Amino acid sequence: MFQMGAGAASMLMLRLVPGCEHIDVESKVVGQRVRFITPAEDGEWYWQSGQGIMKSQAPDIARGEWSLDLESDTGDTQTIEFADLESMAQDGDEMTYIKTMRCVFGTSIGTLTDSLVSTGVFTGIPLHRVLESLDISDNASKLRTFGVDGFESNIPMDRALQPSGLGDPNSDAPLPPMLAYEINGRPISRLRGGPVRLVIPEMWGYKNMKWLDRLVATEDASYFGTYETEQFPQEPAQGLIDDPGKIALMSVISRPTVPMAEVEGPDVTIAGASFAGNTNITDIEMSLDDGPFESLNLPDRDEVAETLDPTTRSAFEQAEQFEAGPWPPANVWAPWAKAFPGLSTGEHTVTVRATDASGRTQPGESDQELITSSRVRLQFRVT
Repeated sequence: MFQMGAGAASMLMLRLVPGCEHIDVESKVVGQRVRFITPAEDGEWYWQSGQGIMKSQAPDIARGEWSLDLESDTGDTQTIEFADLESMAQDGDEMTYIKTMRCVFGTSIGTLTDSLVSTGVFTGIPLHRVLESLDISDNASKLRTFGVDGFESNIPMDRALQPSGLGDPNSDAPLPPMLAYEINGRPISRLRGGPVRLVIPEMWGYKNMKWLDRLVATEDASYFGTYETEQFPQEPAQGLIDDPGKIALMSVISRPTVPMAEVEGPDVTIAGASFAGNTNITDIEMSLDDGPFESLNLPDRDEVAETLDPTTRSAFEQAEQFEAGPWPPANVWAPWAKAFPGLSTGEHTVTVRATDASGRTQPGESDQELITSSRVRLQFRVT
């Protein structure tokens, strides 16, 4: 049994770093093992709004009422509706992949539990297929993205147009961005950004535009977006926020949830997850009381599948990463847990470090100055 310190609660409303006071997020003290796939229901998947809107204010758009305006740098304009996405799916353009959705502020709270992170199975149409019919010049450098709630951002034009390299053994291209309309085999709800949201495998959550309703291709390469120009207008933060493809290697402990938690012994299990951007986790190690590091078992995909409800499992098994490439795949967390039987009463320390396929091992230099990538140390007391 874990006893949390004063002030801990199952649901917390947090105001984040100075300069971001308008950003409302709902964080959770997990207190349990991290599930590989996060249920998309409210109270399981984290809530975040860069525009500061409450849940009751989230856009509520029916599939039949949704449309997406497309504009190019050549003056070409088009509008697509949900029925167009359905037609493309029937023609074989639909794809499914797993992504860990991670808020850029999740590691800035200062707690061991980075609860602003969830993992889902997303299904939709590759973005490049939607843009193929739009007359975009070779000079276009950015695709500006707009949400119904007023949130704005952008992604590089070459990334927006990039197709998947799956099936080509000579290609190292990442999975393409998609216009997603399902999560875990079910329609994306309004609180998750439905009916259609942008999903980009390697990028921070804010680039994965919720309630998507407009895309504009432009030759203008200057910074653009709510975070890029309004909340982080100074260097170096502006450049880091505008180049979100380098998510730092990170490990978090979800059980126990706070430093110096009192844990009922003598048998104790420590749980959490490790993840990185645009690469996959290859090893996770843990040390007890500064002893030798021991590698933990990474989740097996068939074992993960067995834990899922039938609808989620069906989507999971259709994911592009299920049969191809390493496991756990790039841009997807690796949950872990380790049991320590027979611990003595009193204080103990665990240290966790992860290694990814690019060769990074915690601790190390962070890919972004705003995000740490140090190993995680937690002190707890066995009662």
